[in-house]
Amino acid sequence: MPLVQYCKKCRREVPLSEHCAHCGGRLGRNSETLAFDVIHVPVKDWFCWNSWLRIALPAAVLVAAGVFAAEYAFGGAAAALALLGSSFLPIILALLVAALVVGWVALGLQGGERIHYAMDKLGLHAWTYLENYSPVQLKARLLTPDMLTQLEGDERALLDMTLIRHQFIAWKDVRRTHFWKENGVLLIYRPSWWQVMAVRCPVEELSNVQAMVNAHVKQPAKHGKKPTPKRKKKT
Repeated sequence: MPLVQYCKKCRREVPLSEHCAHCGGRLGRNSETLAFDVIHVPVKDWFCWNSWLRIALPAAVLVAAGVFAAEYAFGGAAAALALLGSSFLPIILALLVAALVVGWVALGLQGGERIHYAMDKLGLHAWTYLENYSPVQLKARLLTPDMLTQLEGDERALLDMTLIRHQFIAWKDVRRTHFWKENGVLLIYRPSWWQVMAVRCPVEELSNVQAMVNAHVKQPAKHGKKPTPKRKKKT
């Protein structure tokens, strides 16, 4: 979808113009928005798995380190080394495998969803919708019907689909971005070492998305490059 404008009266995106094509209302000069939709299946998305692993792996490391430290504190080095030679490490490995299985089941039960992205002068919005959802899909996302009720007043709530999530990040809060052009994914970081959003972009919109991001986000300077020494002028 090309650049559009949002009419607050009609609660819909309309082509660029001074007036809304539906209600005739005047549109704001600074309401230009780059908008597009994608159909997203979490279980097939590496970045959803990445989010799950960022929780499971540190948790496993903390448990292992805590048990090892306790053995060392109460039994000394001999007890700690004996622990490494026991079935402790295989148990931790089994727990990691179980966590992967749980993640696969949870992501698989979520099913498909529709995500509507909108980029404007303030930042990036992502509205996630479900169509004809089941209670299982909500539970797999750790959502309840009461939580969905709180989103009914959102200006982008659609009548034919159910809004389940609205994310927004202001450009001023973005610390770093990275494009995976081969996968059509824009990664948003805040702070510079923590990924907070993965934007799935249609191939035809990649150049527009990159231009929008470059216009609003200042990328951090790259370190590690030595400055080129200046040549002395011959006298």
